[in-house]
Amino acid sequence: MQLKVDIDRDRITGWFGPDGTVCLSEQALPAALIHEPTRRLLTELGLPRQGGTLTGLDFLRFETDPEVLLRPLADQLDDSVLAPRQATFAPSRRPARTLAAPAESPSTSSTRTSGRHAESTHMGAPPGRRLGEPLLDGQRLPDAALGTDHLLMLGTVQRDRLVLDGRTGQVALAGITYGKPAEVLLDVLASDLSVVLLFLHELAALRSAACDPAAQDGRRGPAVLAEVTGAVERRLRAVDPALFEPSGVAALWSAALLVYGLCWGARPGAWAAELGGHALAYEITSELMAELGEVQPLHPDDLPAGLRHQPTRQLLTSVGLPVTDRFSGDQQRPLATLGERCPWYAEEPADRAHQLDYFLLGATAYNCQVVLDGVSGRVEITEGDGEEGWPAAQLACDLSAYYLAIWVLTRLREAVAQWSSVGWQVFDLDELLAEAGLELLARLDPSAVAREASLWNALADDGHMGGLLG
Repeated sequence: MQLKVDIDRDRITGWFGPDGTVCLSEQALPAALIHEPTRRLLTELGLPRQGGTLTGLDFLRFETDPEVLLRPLADQLDDSVLAPRQATFAPSRRPARTLAAPAESPSTSSTRTSGRHAESTHMGAPPGRRLGEPLLDGQRLPDAALGTDHLLMLGTVQRDRLVLDGRTGQVALAGITYGKPAEVLLDVLASDLSVVLLFLHELAALRSAACDPAAQDGRRGPAVLAEVTGAVERRLRAVDPALFEPSGVAALWSAALLVYGLCWGARPGAWAAELGGHALAYEITSELMAELGEVQPLHPDDLPAGLRHQPTRQLLTSVGLPVTDRFSGDQQRPLATLGERCPWYAEEPADRAHQLDYFLLGATAYNCQVVLDGVSGRVEITEGDGEEGWPAAQLACDLSAYYLAIWVLTRLREAVAQWSSVGWQVFDLDELLAEAGLELLARLDPSAVAREASLWNALADDGHMGGLLG
């Protein structure tokens, strides 16, 4: 028996650093782990200390508690009636109830359930139970599977259990159905642990390269994104092609690759040289904006003299205002201030009176108006239909960052729509992309999510609006 990926000490050190992995002793390995190549990997090379970090969200964490690591999955289930059934990797039409993870990532997502799931339940689950919600006192898993001693706890993916098959070396997500009899369901993530380590390295390298201004000769945009992510995906497919069959999409890895790839969408610091060192946060190209739908460039005569922020003027004349389901650009020309176009806002509370002199760009969720400070280029929104002072005024550090945020969310929503029919039993695509999307927005423009009442945070918490990606 051999592992899929040939890994030695030099290679794993190059991937994770000289002190980046933790080796296990032979005594720490359970007798149920009979897959010899996996035993050698764990004792000679070890597991990464960091797991996988998706923009700031720990999307895959290896267990560090010796009382849990490599313990049988059955030990993590309810002690009540355990039916002698085997876990199955076969597709099932039953929705999975994921097993609650012992802890969540200390990130923005750790205190937030994505809006899409905040008020929903899975079919087949008792009313009011959320995906991943732990059992309440007195509740029991009616017929949880007993034939799972070969499934060993390895870590977590979001709130799902990551398990190792001690017989075959496969790595999978584990969930459990309700009903009689219940059964453990598994979504395979890798044929063995060497594949997981390689995939984590490939994704980390992709993210690191995106942060390097010189990578790909400084090129960024949708075409470059497709180029770099396509190359990574081809390498992943070549290593473990079964993970991508029959849908062409791999549980977890395709979603992680998508999010990492979005970091290649735009080059930081647009037009700095041409504008005497003044720059927008990102270079927004017509290619990127075309993916948002209809875009209308503005003529210089449509820009009032009060809009003195030159980088923003250039963006508006070279790219324009989009019309999307996230933002509807103002159609009237020339641009005018909020006070001129919507004088009734003069009756709003005084804490946003300054917005009357900002230029109206369009409208977004909650009937908020998007306005631009013509001097600094900062983008704000008016109060919405909710409570006073809500959402927070700050929307983006500038118009380029706002456009990039809209594009990121559009790409993530398209993936949810495209991959929602894939028959995963446990992996929750919507939840991962929603939480990773919010973390990505925070990375691209920290000011956009700095306040809990910001628009993006409000949408993430709003189940009625479908969450951030609704």
